[in-house]
Amino acid sequence: MSQISLLCMLIFCGSSTLFAQNAQFEVETQGKIKLNSYLSHFADATTKLSMEEARAKSFTPLHADPKALLYSFGFTDQAHWFKFNFKTGAVQGNYLLQQGFWRIQQFDLWLFEEGNPVIKHVKSGGLLKFDERPHTDNSLVLPIEIKPFRKYQVLIRTESFQITDIQLILWKEKDFDVAKSREILLNGVYYGGLFLMLLYHLMLTFYVRDKAYLYYSLYLGNLLMSMTVLNGHGFQYFWPNYPIQNAWAFPLIRCFGLIWIILFITEVLKVKERQPKLFAYFKSAIAINLLILVTFTLFSLQVTQFLITFNSIFCLALFFVAAIRIYKAGHREALFISSALAVYLVSLFIMLSRFIGLIPNVHFGLGTAQIVMFADVVFFSIALAERIKNLRRDRYAAQVALVEESKRNSEELKDKVDERTHLLQEALSEVELNHEQLISTQMLMIQTEKMAGLGTLVAGVAHEINNPSSAVHLNAYNLKADLRELQETLFELAEDDTEAEVIQLLEKKFENIKAKLVHIEDGSSRIKSIVEDLRTFSRLDEAGKKEIDVVSNVASTQRLIQAQWGDQVTFIQDFKDSPQFECWPAQLNQVFMNILVNGCQAIAATGEKGSLTATSEIQGDHLVLAFKDTGCGMEQETLQKMFDPFFT
Repeated sequence: MSQISLLCMLIFCGSSTLFAQNAQFEVETQGKIKLNSYLSHFADATTKLSMEEARAKSFTPLHADPKALLYSFGFTDQAHWFKFNFKTGAVQGNYLLQQGFWRIQQFDLWLFEEGNPVIKHVKSGGLLKFDERPHTDNSLVLPIEIKPFRKYQVLIRTESFQITDIQLILWKEKDFDVAKSREILLNGVYYGGLFLMLLYHLMLTFYVRDKAYLYYSLYLGNLLMSMTVLNGHGFQYFWPNYPIQNAWAFPLIRCFGLIWIILFITEVLKVKERQPKLFAYFKSAIAINLLILVTFTLFSLQVTQFLITFNSIFCLALFFVAAIRIYKAGHREALFISSALAVYLVSLFIMLSRFIGLIPNVHFGLGTAQIVMFADVVFFSIALAERIKNLRRDRYAAQVALVEESKRNSEELKDKVDERTHLLQEALSEVELNHEQLISTQMLMIQTEKMAGLGTLVAGVAHEINNPSSAVHLNAYNLKADLRELQETLFELAEDDTEAEVIQLLEKKFENIKAKLVHIEDGSSRIKSIVEDLRTFSRLDEAGKKEIDVVSNVASTQRLIQAQWGDQVTFIQDFKDSPQFECWPAQLNQVFMNILVNGCQAIAATGEKGSLTATSEIQGDHLVLAFKDTGCGMEQETLQKMFDPFFT
């Protein structure tokens, strides 16, 4: 169990007269007696008086408020002497005299017992190492032993280069242990709560990557350390062998604490952006604190405490003004910051008043200071939570705006893509159509050129054949007439006296000549028919649409190729219907020619004689022409070129 150390000095007055002259109280069954209201006081400006010299001085009753927790003399260069008397009833044993604040550097006690010449002297104080204290406790505690039904006088001398706060309590040892256990429990809860908050905000610092959480974590660590020093636990557990450093620990920790508060509040409230004029003062306050940290050994502890306190009040007052302005601008987190600053400023003003001795009777102690600091922590935490809420709200609003913008951009992009796709599809369709038209036109031109060439060839051949054929046919006709006249003339000259044998011989000769003329006429007619079929096939004078008998064109085309393929192919015609159709005769004849020639070629490829059948019939509104051969058939590549004239 940790125990609180105090520097106490009990001064004994040697004669019974001195015991009678001072007000006294009686120690009976009380477990705890507050002594401040029983004290008489004397200030030694020289700080050189001995115990005997000080005891002979005139002491003035302190008139401390019995309800006050401590009596404060502020910063003073004097040595303060205190004296009180008490008597005992039927009690005896060990008691403990506690000075609640360890910041008394020298604390001497003399205990005088009426009728006993032996003076007991106990020495403690902040300048002693922790192990050298008469009672190991975080406060200053001095043990005294009292006897029943006796009168005692206590003389105490204190000297401090820090603020002098007096809180003297006389304890029964057992009651002191109970109170100390309760204090340890409360301090454990307080320290544990601060430590957990520190860990929590450190984790948040690494999670959210926000400098505000880092500064707040540093502030919480600084606050935890400052309360440890104020309660005396820093000296007890961390640096028990360095009393001088312990005296400087609290002001320096306060100096760091102000830096963390400035950085934290400027980050949370965004003072640089929202109050740029005030931000320059906060940078100056940080510079002053850093200067104090660097040069603190040049000043006394009292001057350093005053500089830090004045700088803190100035800086926090400006922060309070900035927070109010920012809150009026609509930022709710500034309300909690200003509340924390108000509490902090009140505590600083009270501290400053204690420094200069304006408030001697102080009705709060370390417990109240812990409550004030805890209130600051609560307000700062709420401000951080409000900051998180605002950040989430702003982030959500930004995300919503981003989603809306993305949605709008996506829709616009989709519309543009659809429009561009539509345009590309239209362009592609147009290109494909143009390509198809180009290919169709090209094929048509090729077909037209082929047909034109073929038609020209056929027309030329027909013309060349038709002229001599007509001459032969005409001369055969004329020759037949001349032969008939010649026969009649010869028979007239022969008269009746011509021998019958001569007459029969002449008739026989004329019959042979007539038979040959018939053959000549048939041949010329055949030539004329072939020429007519060629002209029908080519139909140069029928390049446009015309209503014709399509089936007759098939028959005509078949007769044309029969002369070439007649010895290998038997041509069969099974025409059931032969209607008139409006069509392009020249182009259809080309189709018929290709199909029939290809059929003949396919039959020839087999090496055997075959047949090629052409049929026609009406099916509904359509005339169906069918061609069937007994040839070898066609491959896919051949089918693709089946409309090319003379393709084999």
